[in-house]
Order: sequence, then structure tokens, then C-alpha cells
Amino acid sequence: MGELTWRMAELHEKIAEGGPQKAKDKHIARGKMLVRDRITALIDPGTSFLELSALAGHNVYPGEDVPAGGIVTGIGTIEGVTSMIVANDSTYVPSGLLLISAAD
Repeated sequence: MGELTWRMAELHEKIAEGGPQKAKDKHIARGKMLVRDRITALIDPGTSFLELSALAGHNVYPGEDVPAGGIVTGIGTIEGVTSMIVANDSTYVPSGLLLISAAD
């Protein structure tokens, strides 16, 4: 069980790195933020982000590495409101962000 836990943690770390380095460098050179940086900037400081779909693209497309299926989804707090966050990884697809807030 320990080896499986270690392999899953390693896989999650790799996925969190996002798209190919060349695509990330090009994106940053354009003055844009990477997907997880956008989410960190969006959520309230000192709060956490629970990522839900990190394995979405794992082993789905033969011969291609598509971390999180090119999209990051999760739950975070925005201005004190627990919110569902869906953000496209623009190193794979055009940038986008969709927010769905939970009602109190």
C-alpha cells in the first residue's frame, strides 16, 4: 500500500506541473498566468484549494501526456464564499475560467 500511495503522490506532483515546458514558457512570455497560478490568485489568501480532476486525462490519449485533461477543477474560497472553480489549462486549450458559487 505504501508504494501505491507513493506512486499516486508522484503522479499528482507531475500533473501539477501542467503542460509542456515550451508551452508554459511561451504563455509566461505573453504575460499570462499559468492555470494553477490563476487559481491561487483567485482564492482567498490562506485558504486551500481542493483539486478534483487531477487524473482526468491520465492514460486517456495514447502517446500524449495531458495533465488533468487540460482542465483544473476544484473547490476554493473566493471572498468568503465556497466556490466550484473550473479553469482551462491554456498550455493545451484556450484560456478560460468558470465559477459556480455555493449558496449559503
